[in-house]
Amino acid sequence: MITFRIHNQGGHHKKREIIVLHGGPAAAGSAAPIAQKLSQDGFTVIEPLQRDTDLLHPSEDPSKIFTVDQHVRDLHELIIAKCSVKPIILGESWGAMLALAYAARYPQIVGPLILVGCGTFSEDTRSVLRKTITDRIDQAPGLKDRFDSLESDIEDPHTRMQQHIKLIEKVYNYAKLPEAEIDGYAEHPIKLDAVAHKHTWCDMIRLQKEGMYPDAFKAITSPVLMIHGSHDPHPGIETYELLKQYMPQMDYHELERCGHSPWVERYARTEFFSRIRGWLALRK
Repeated sequence: MITFRIHNQGGHHKKREIIVLHGGPAAAGSAAPIAQKLSQDGFTVIEPLQRDTDLLHPSEDPSKIFTVDQHVRDLHELIIAKCSVKPIILGESWGAMLALAYAARYPQIVGPLILVGCGTFSEDTRSVLRKTITDRIDQAPGLKDRFDSLESDIEDPHTRMQQHIKLIEKVYNYAKLPEAEIDGYAEHPIKLDAVAHKHTWCDMIRLQKEGMYPDAFKAITSPVLMIHGSHDPHPGIETYELLKQYMPQMDYHELERCGHSPWVERYARTEFFSRIRGWLALRK
């Protein structure tokens, strides 16, 4: 079974269960602050740490191991073993995509779904994402040169990915809080894995090109909430309009003055958690 953390403030075992899926792919721990806060709000939170190259045997082909199907199977094994009722599943970024892939495979097992900063499911939305990122990099003095130098300056792919993430924060965030003000940030640092990221994302793109996603989401019967920052370079409205064709029950809420990660945003963090609590309170 994959590694996971349980956040259960106060130790009450009958709290409502939420699975919180991190982004990346292969950015284990990125959702820890969400898990920490939701556990304080009265939920038992399970935070899976999706498989990475630490589990990869030298003889194994990573393209056969880091697939959407494998992540779905890992998640299913964990849910069957650890969840007593239909869990809520909250995914951020790539984790939102994984939540949808899982719910499409096992619609009878999942409860409400919450998609935070959901990734793209079409070439059109990816084109919007790429253009927004490029425009913001070009507008920031010296940022393009720093991105361009990563490939030549840093040989190790994991270290290069880590530095890329630090730089891209300038494009993805609106007004990030200091890390010391975010519960769970220091206690659970993000572990990045460039190999797992590359192969998992390539497999997701393959499945989209083959027509698997988003068409498979027609099978999802759970209520779905998409929460998106107005400053997120991922196109929120366009992604919502695409996904709603397959999930007409889907709700959408946009947070003003907010980037890709609402839980770290100065002006949106409070509303983000309040919206989650309020929406879930109506769906017990």
